Amino acid sequence: MIRKNLWKIVSFIGIMLSLIVILYLVVLYKVTWETRDFNTYLYFYDCNGVVCNSTTKPKNIKYNKIICDGDCPYVSAFVDNIVVLTKNDISWLYDYKTGEIYNNKYIRYELIDNNNFIVTDNNSMQGIMNREGELITLINYSEIIDYDYGLVVYKEDGKYGIDYDSGEEVMSPKYEDIILIDNTMYAALANNKYQIYNVVNGAPKNNVKYDYIWPSGDVLLVVKDKQLDILNNRLESNLLMKIKTYFGYVKKSERESLKIRMEDNFIYFNIKVNNVEYIEYKYDIINKKISNNN
Repeated sequence: MIRKNLWKIVSFIGIMLSLIVILYLVVLYKVTWETRDFNTYLYFYDCNGVVCNSTTKPKNIKYNKIICDGDCPYVSAFVDNIVVLTKNDISWLYDYKTGEIYNNKYIRYELIDNNNFIVTDNNSMQGIMNREGELITLINYSEIIDYDYGLVVYKEDGKYGIDYDSGEEVMSPKYEDIILIDNTMYAALANNKYQIYNVVNGAPKNNVKYDYIWPSGDVLLVVKDKQLDILNNRLESNLLMKIKTYFGYVKKSERESLKIRMEDNFIYFNIKVNNVEYIEYKYDIINKKISNNN
């Protein structure tokens, strides 16, 4: 009898222990797995006064996060608290401070300055939209190349043209390239030479044809016959002597080798002077002086 009762007690204790283990495992599963967030997020946070983003959770998020369904979108541009997010060739505008989608009426957004975007609709047609979401132009361009000074440079059937943002035509698409200089002038490429024209009447500003033109405000870097010059907005030379170059700067790779950059009131650029040697020049826009850093 004693043995029989002892066996019942041992069996009961064994069952209870088994139930306790099972209960522990269930609780452990719920705590460890069911409550765990397996989602991937794109976080926006403040890193030393600059907005950063990361898929790794920062210590101080401060701003919002978005859930990534599969791959996270990448940030292609910032303008104030608005970012351009792109995923699978589709982009939208997101406000990282409010955590809300700012604009997703179009399939693509490309920031072209601090105030405006090139937007593309479902029919692959483009227009210009400001950051308030208002259209500046109609959505009727196959490809917009540039927008500034109220002028839209666009490409159609391989040729470049210009319109005012009102839609009024400045120049029909017939050039190989167009570079906006300011609200009164543009440079157009035909037969591998650039010429500068008047926006209002399309007349040439002078009879000079250039191999390359790079504009910045009231200053133009121009190359002609392997000589670089710097012009003012009246197309007058600011240099006592033109800079001789090894390249003609007619090819894209040659132009890229100039490595032109603006810093404060200075323009820096590299000139290839022989088969191997480059010289970096610095042009002072205010004082109209040039020097080299070699």
